[in-house]
Amino acid sequence: MLSVSEKREMMSSNQIKRISLAEQLFDILREELQSGEYSPGQKLMSEGKMAEHYGVSRLTVRAAIARLSALGYVEAKNGEGIFVKELDKDSLLKTMSSLVVEPQMLDDVNAFRKLLETECVKLTIKNASNDSLAKLTQACNNFNNYLENIVMFDETTKKKIVDLDYEFHLKICELSGNTLYPIAYKAVQEALKQHIYTNFVSRWVYNRIDTDSDSIKRFTQGHINLLQAIKDRDQQAAKRITLSHINYGSMKIPND
Repeated sequence: MLSVSEKREMMSSNQIKRISLAEQLFDILREELQSGEYSPGQKLMSEGKMAEHYGVSRLTVRAAIARLSALGYVEAKNGEGIFVKELDKDSLLKTMSSLVVEPQMLDDVNAFRKLLETECVKLTIKNASNDSLAKLTQACNNFNNYLENIVMFDETTKKKIVDLDYEFHLKICELSGNTLYPIAYKAVQEALKQHIYTNFVSRWVYNRIDTDSDSIKRFTQGHINLLQAIKDRDQQAAKRITLSHINYGSMKIPND
């Protein structure tokens, strides 16, 4: 097992300037936890012993442990010590994906969605049974039903719409039959939700949608059409609808 000082020697001088001891120790401990070296519920060595073992201060250990605790790897119990937690993969992925999405990143997210979602749609058409598509129908209904009952277009409403939109597309990834695709989708979910939000607002303003039933019905038609294309096993229509749905963010929003 490499100590922090040994790890530090392996790094270039530029990296040493950028990475603190606490971050280096965090990376080492995270690798050990992810490798299965520790079992859920196992007690880690004390802060003092850990500081001695890795050749760092107790303050450095405390900072690294605090970060591991925030990510759900470990938990500190008063008077008892630090214990390894059973990882909640979905919670961990959500935490890891909580990055700040700069405006210039949205084009990259758009390209990511085109590649991943069109492939997932294709595989879902190929692999999903009619019974399993009932889950996608439910996700579509959840999105549509919420929109049909909104009375105020505020930030809380927008966030809920984005979450339901994301769940619909995540369900397609899950039905693809490839276990890695939904993991990848969850790992960048905050970036995806920012992209969905941008598209959503663009579409809402561009189409001058109000909260009346006719406007809402036009807005929800995208999911309905994609769901139907998947049920019909129509690859071409499904791909066309998916790309059209993703590309809405490129629309110019009118000023008036």
